[in-house]
Amino acid sequence: MALVGRTDLGGAQAALTGWLSTKLSRAEDLQVSGLDVPAASGFSNETVFFDATWRDEGSVRRQRMVARLQADAPGLYPEYDIAVQFGVMRALQGGSDVAVPRVLWIEHDPSVLGVPFFVMERLGGRVPADDPPYTATGWVLDLAPQDRARLADNGLRELVKLHALDTDELGLAFLDRPELGPTPLEQELAFYRSYYRWAAESRPHPVIESAFAWLSSNQPTEHGPVVLSWGDARIGNMMFGDDLSVVGVFDWEMASLARPEQDLGWWLFMHRHHTQGFGLPHPQGFPTREQVIARYEDLAKRRVADIEYFETLAALRGSVIMVRLARMMSDAGLLPADSGMAHNNGSSRILADLLGLPAPEGAGVALISKR
Repeated sequence: MALVGRTDLGGAQAALTGWLSTKLSRAEDLQVSGLDVPAASGFSNETVFFDATWRDEGSVRRQRMVARLQADAPGLYPEYDIAVQFGVMRALQGGSDVAVPRVLWIEHDPSVLGVPFFVMERLGGRVPADDPPYTATGWVLDLAPQDRARLADNGLRELVKLHALDTDELGLAFLDRPELGPTPLEQELAFYRSYYRWAAESRPHPVIESAFAWLSSNQPTEHGPVVLSWGDARIGNMMFGDDLSVVGVFDWEMASLARPEQDLGWWLFMHRHHTQGFGLPHPQGFPTREQVIARYEDLAKRRVADIEYFETLAALRGSVIMVRLARMMSDAGLLPADSGMAHNNGSSRILADLLGLPAPEGAGVALISKR
C-alpha cells in the first residue's frame, strides 16, 4: 500500500526529505513542506504537491514539485506504468518545445513511498475544470467570448505542435504495442476490448458492444501518418497562463503511437461530453466542431480524414472508462449498488447518438459537483 495518503502526509514528508537529500547532494538544511494531495487525485495516479527549500553554497533555493505515484492496485485503468509517462515527458522535454513540465527524477524502489514514483516541477497557472466542468461554471466562463476563443485556439495549436514531432527522433518506439496488433488502430481496439472485459466483469453493455462491432467492421482503409498520440487530449489537461498561453500539458498515462485523428477525435468528443453530455450549452466563443476541424487542417497543413470514425472510437473509450468509474464509485460508497451510471452516462448517450442507436436504458447520474 502506498505510504502517501490523506491520513499520512507526515510520513510522506519525512520520506521525501530523506530521498531528496540523495538527489540534491550539495543541499544543506533541506526541508520539505506544503504537502497536499489534490481532491481530484484518487481514481488515477495519486498526485502529491510539495515544496522543497534548501541552501546551496549559501544561497537559498526553493522548488515547487509534484510527485506522481504508481497505483498500487487496479484503479481506473487495469495497470499503470509511470516509467512510460516519465519516458514520454523526458523525450518531449529534451526534443521539443511542447509545454510539458520538467521531469526531475524517477524512483523505482517502492521502499520510499510504498510504490514507484517520479517527480516533476510544479507549474503555475489555471486549468479548465472537470468537476464541475468548465462549461458549467468557473474561470473559463468568466472570460470574454473572444478570450475563450483564444484559449481554445492556443490549446489546439499545442496539439498540432505535438503531432508534428518525429517519433523516431524522439526515441518513442517503446510506445509501440505489437503484441496487440499490426497497426496502431488495431492495437488501440485490442487494448480497449481487454479493458472492457476487465471493467464490465461479464455484465452486458449493449451500446458498447455494438460500438466494438461497428468499429471493427468500419476501420478506415487510409492509415495516415503515425504520430505521438497524447491519449487524453483536451484543454482540461492543459494549464494556461494569464495571457491564455499554454504553460503546461499533463497526463501522459495513455500516450501511444497513432494517427493524429485519434487525438483530434478525443478533443472533439471531450468538449461534446462537457456540453451535450451534461445537458449544457456550447459556450459562446468556443469553436464549433466544424471550425475545430478546419482550424486543425489549417494549422497542420494536412487534411483530416475519417474523423467520424475516431469520434466514435473516442466515445467508446469514454463509455468503457465510465463502466469502470461507476464500479469504483459504487465500491467507495459514492453511488448506490444499483446505480445505472455504467449504462447511462454522458459518454454512452453520445456513443448511442453517433451510432444511431436508442439512448441507453437505466437511471443516469448527474456528475456535476455540488461544491
